Amino acid sequence: MKQKITLLFVLVLCIGYTKGQTISIPIDIAGFNIATPKLLESRALNDKERDNLIKETKPGMVTIDFSGIPPGKSIKVNITDLPAGSTSLDITKDLRSIVLSNKDEKRTYVIKLVDAAHPAGQPCGSLEITWTKKATNVTKNAITDAKTKANRKREIDKFMKSEFFDKPYDNKGDKVHLYFDENGRLLNFLPVNVDQNDIFYMHILCVKGDEEKYQINVVQGDYSPSDLAIRPFDKITTFGNSDEDMIEEKLEVEYSNTTRRAGPYTSDYFKFQISYDSSGSVANGPEYKLKINKLFHVGVGVSIVRSNLEAPEYKTYYNGTDTTIEAFNGGSRTLFTFNVIWYWTIFHQKVKGDVIPNGRDVLKDEPTISLTRLYPTIGVTIDNDFKENFFLGAVYEFARGGSLTAGIHYGRISRLKDRNFELGKTKFSGTDADIKLDKEYKSAFYFGLNVDTRIFNLLFSKGQ
Repeated sequence: MKQKITLLFVLVLCIGYTKGQTISIPIDIAGFNIATPKLLESRALNDKERDNLIKETKPGMVTIDFSGIPPGKSIKVNITDLPAGSTSLDITKDLRSIVLSNKDEKRTYVIKLVDAAHPAGQPCGSLEITWTKKATNVTKNAITDAKTKANRKREIDKFMKSEFFDKPYDNKGDKVHLYFDENGRLLNFLPVNVDQNDIFYMHILCVKGDEEKYQINVVQGDYSPSDLAIRPFDKITTFGNSDEDMIEEKLEVEYSNTTRRAGPYTSDYFKFQISYDSSGSVANGPEYKLKINKLFHVGVGVSIVRSNLEAPEYKTYYNGTDTTIEAFNGGSRTLFTFNVIWYWTIFHQKVKGDVIPNGRDVLKDEPTISLTRLYPTIGVTIDNDFKENFFLGAVYEFARGGSLTAGIHYGRISRLKDRNFELGKTKFSGTDADIKLDKEYKSAFYFGLNVDTRIFNLLFSKGQ
């Protein structure tokens, strides 16, 4: 039978970090060929075995257990001799010191056979133990920092992918979306033309688990809506530590986000901060300020209209045969009207029961071609007959301060009391003062141009 080195299976007692954990490496020696020594065994320590070996209290042990030692021979290892009468060699101290240095990742033990002829021993093989160096806190922290940054960036990327990150104002939804980092610093930007019925949604980046610690600190802002807000108008006239042992190991931080809601506000400004409550100590982020535009329910303007409601006058005249009555100054009329405009439109209405006041932010332009620019109006003429001329219709605002208007003119006009009299034919005996007239209300279509009273006064004032 050939001489050979028989390798036995390495038995590892993997029992974690408990007291008395021993890594036993059994080697059966049977008939060595000293002329050709070779590696008997290679054993790799996993991370748990490595950490258990170097821990300060109740560290683990590593032993080499020999069997099949030929009669008359003993075992010597490069670091020590196998105790007389023993078959187990404790290499814990030697191996532990090397692992603790955290410089190498391998230790080789040369095994020699000792007999009377060879008291110094003859090499017959070796045992190689390997492990992975334990990462220092500096290395760990670098890895942890990278993971933390990646987690944070992932949450910020979610913000940036939101449809409202670059366009924070949702005009149709009357919502303002603002995005903040964990320190309360704004990540996108403050919008303009925020008004009194807008709700603020504060989306805040935060460490996972800290969601409830964030609140909105309102510095200025109140809600006291008016039951009727009239748009202003003019009166009509003409540094680090290099000692690795002192560096604390960091933990990976996971990020999340939370949203807080505020508003609406009717004050001139909304000032706020993002606050963070940590164990009763509140820290506030930077202060931000937003101008709140007023909402108006009613506007006032002056219109120049063309009405199809005729209001003729009457006089006597001679038709060549007899004296009769004729009408003159009939036909369509050009009139100046004073109009009240309600900023109400079915296209802007809220759900029934909504506490948000309806109204219009006149600094916020609607699309140029949009039914949301259409509002109802009522008016009267600017003359002594204002009590007898009423205009009910709509205005379409094509620009700030200017609208097209159209509707029904309902007015009181004069007509002959004799309903059977034929103008220009029936004979009339009398003068202009004798013409009998009465009044009646009629309606007709009108259209025209409506302007802000401030524009009207600029156009028709005499100047100074």
